[in-house]
Amino acid sequence: MSRLPIVLCASFSIFVGGVATASDFVDTRITFTVGDDSFTKSAGEQVPDSPRLGIGDREGFQLFFDGLNQRTTGRENQLDLVLYKKMAGILPGLTAEASAAVLLNLEELAAQDPKLKNALKDDSSYIRLIYALDRARKGTKALDLVLFPLSGDRFRVGYLYALTWGGTDMFPRRSGPTPGFKLGGNFERWYWWAGMKMVRAETAPADSQDISGQTIQTSNMETFYSALAGAGVTPIKGLSIDLNGAYVQMGQNFIKDVAGKLVTATGLSGRVAYGHGLSVALSADLRLLRNDAEYRELLSRRPVYKADNSFNFSVSLEGNAIAQVLADQSRFGATARQWASGAAFDLRLQRNYLRLNATVLMRSLEFILLNTPSFVPFQSLPPEANVKPEIFAALSADYHFPRIGLTPGIQAGLELPAAFTTELTGTVMGSTDPTPISIGRHSIIIRANGRPDILPQDKDRAPLFSVRLSTQWWAASFLNLVAFAFITYDKNSTILVVNPDLTRSRVFEAPTRFGAGLVAQARF
Repeated sequence: MSRLPIVLCASFSIFVGGVATASDFVDTRITFTVGDDSFTKSAGEQVPDSPRLGIGDREGFQLFFDGLNQRTTGRENQLDLVLYKKMAGILPGLTAEASAAVLLNLEELAAQDPKLKNALKDDSSYIRLIYALDRARKGTKALDLVLFPLSGDRFRVGYLYALTWGGTDMFPRRSGPTPGFKLGGNFERWYWWAGMKMVRAETAPADSQDISGQTIQTSNMETFYSALAGAGVTPIKGLSIDLNGAYVQMGQNFIKDVAGKLVTATGLSGRVAYGHGLSVALSADLRLLRNDAEYRELLSRRPVYKADNSFNFSVSLEGNAIAQVLADQSRFGATARQWASGAAFDLRLQRNYLRLNATVLMRSLEFILLNTPSFVPFQSLPPEANVKPEIFAALSADYHFPRIGLTPGIQAGLELPAAFTTELTGTVMGSTDPTPISIGRHSIIIRANGRPDILPQDKDRAPLFSVRLSTQWWAASFLNLVAFAFITYDKNSTILVVNPDLTRSRVFEAPTRFGAGLVAQARF
């Protein structure tokens, strides 16, 4: 019998027994999804897989412009269980705060073979001390110390979630928790912070001898360090200028000729933002989980409308540049710096019940593969490869009818996916001429989720286009229903087929994909 239900029942009883109340469940999502992400396909006929119409979320429902400022799709069934305590300290101006935050994945519980580490995980539990420096002791000027004993994943560099880095996934051979700490100061118009993460990860195997004199390979669990820091200023109302950066030791390189050398990432992220009536808020997935009114309001996905004929807007521009040290693909025993970059421009407009949004985003292939790291893990891309970044532009608009709680909307986007192209060469067998001949040019598309699509020989990436129509209805303050339909035209998707002569080759799938669905979600 699986031990997972027993462990979960014990964990659940700790949270709901005795001291806990219903309000300790800060973010509960119960989601019912029904639909089909490709009406013309059945199971096993495309990637990602698309069975016939059914109940449950699908990878194909997620379009390339979705979820840029959150770590999830928003269609999950999960609970954020948070036990939160805040009270005045023993010294004047001192406030103590602590949060035990656990993420419970209900979908993993329903799996045939549920895994405890996927079903129940720490969501950046913390201990916090705040010391007010202003005379009134209200905290307008304060020092802030945050300790992450288990997971510092919410402690990252960057602003738009899709462009953040330095989280837990950046340590591919980690074992156990990813703890850290953060010290900062807030002084009304400016702020600063600095901190560290200390992660234990497996070292590269090294040769040693056992008691019988036989050569064996052994590895150990060593501590690796990361330093993160940032600062920002608000020179005038609505304008913010922010800069942060990090040095991350991702672990040791496992490629034999450079085994044991550090794999590091060092870089900066910056943002300039201005808002009038609309704030440029940090993603909820980068904020500390706490049980107070401000955070619960942030979690609410229900938009706030101002029917006063005012024109409100926000605009932001951000970018990052990161140098990653990997094994040099072209030089034996050497390392090389591989640069990764990303940038985003976001414009939001709102007047009464009408909302408009325009986003342009660029992510280099090296940035998409930053956590892996690289295409061949721990090795730089070939210098002769033609590497192309992901670039897309998206537009969206919706209008809210307050009397009936209905919000129809449209989203559209055009994307050039990230890709790299190499020229394969060879020599004629038996020939005395050493001059290489071209075998063909091959391109590989890398999606934002890291999934590759190998294109047929001598074919280049093509732009893809997606449009989605949706209608959202708020049946209650915590319950909404969304009906949606979308069409995607993508000439980059391929499948592997067996030819009549039993050889295999890549061919393009049908480029047009049409899907639709209905989502009912209770969030409280």
